[in-house]
Parts: sequence; C-alpha cells; structure tokens
Amino acid sequence: MSCGEKIDESPLDVDEGFVEVRSFDLTLNDYLIASGQLNVLDLGTDCAGIVRAAGDQSGFHSGDRVYTVGISMSRSAVRVKACAVTAIPSKISFAEAASMPNALWLAYHALVDVARLQKGEIALIHQASSSVGQMAV
Repeated sequence: MSCGEKIDESPLDVDEGFVEVRSFDLTLNDYLIASGQLNVLDLGTDCAGIVRAAGDQSGFHSGDRVYTVGISMSRSAVRVKACAVTAIPSKISFAEAASMPNALWLAYHALVDVARLQKGEIALIHQASSSVGQMAV
C-alpha cells in the first residue's frame, strides 16, 4: 500500500487490528526517500498507537497501547496483522516505543546473527552516538 492509497475499510479478519498512530520512527532509509535519493513512496517501518478495532483472535482490544511494524507506517492509522503487533508497557511513551525496536533489531542482528559475537569477545562500535550504536553498546 503506498502513501496515497486509502486504508482497506472491509471488515477486519480475525487476526487483524486497526491502529490509530500516535508516533512513528523515521530511519536513514526514510531520509533517502524523502530527499529523492530512493525512488520509493512508503515512509516508516514501525509505529506506536492505540488499537481502535481488533479481530476476535488478534489478542488485542480497543484502547490497547501497541507498537507495530510493517510497510508505510507513517500514517494517521494502519491496518495490521496481529503477529506484527506488540503491547507497549504503560511506562513507555509512544515516541519511545516507535523509536527503539528498529535500532534494537539491527544491532542484535549485526552482533548476534552476523558477527556471532560470543561472551568475552570485543566489538568496535562505530558511530556509537547513533540509535543503532547506542543499542549495540
């Protein structure tokens, strides 16, 4: 779904939810898109918000605070599958919830899956002041 398309208004599947977006994360990739350096229309890969409607088997209810990941999340509302939705603890703001997971997943993947860093080994972290660098540290 591109940014110009309307959200599908058909009834929700049992494993879907409709989320009112309160905050979304922008990455370097989004900057490249916005500045015309990538020929893509979809901004944002994750967001945080409030469930406004949920399918019977989604595990969520109207009013739940959630984080979700997908394509083209920089919208006022998104329709998502329940497997891409996680509850947000009450102590975390929508902005914090939307900003942390992308950096965390990238740092984890780089250190654990790609580098296979083991206990006792050392890693040099370039740009440790970036969000990914902070998660890696």
